[in-house]
Amino acid sequence: MQVNMTKFSKNLTDYLNMAGAGEEVFIVSRGRVIARIMPPLKKEQAANKKPVRQKQHSIGAMFEELRQLCVSENYQMEIPNRCNREDVFLAG
Repeated sequence: MQVNMTKFSKNLTDYLNMAGAGEEVFIVSRGRVIARIMPPLKKEQAANKKPVRQKQHSIGAMFEELRQLCVSENYQMEIPNRCNREDVFLAG
């Protein structure tokens, strides 16, 4: 079943009940499907469903998060310039 956004928002409970009863509901905005509400998985299907992978963060994003944490906790974090670092692969 397709329903426009306005009608869906006004009758949210009705459409959720339909999905719970086994019907798929497609929400449409400006002629485009923007969301789908599906019936719940059966227990057997849920047990076989693979977990959703979490988004992997870049090293840069992790360092930025660490930097912000250090600032908020009043710590200092010093990262040496790349040219001043010892090459650990050449060190023997």
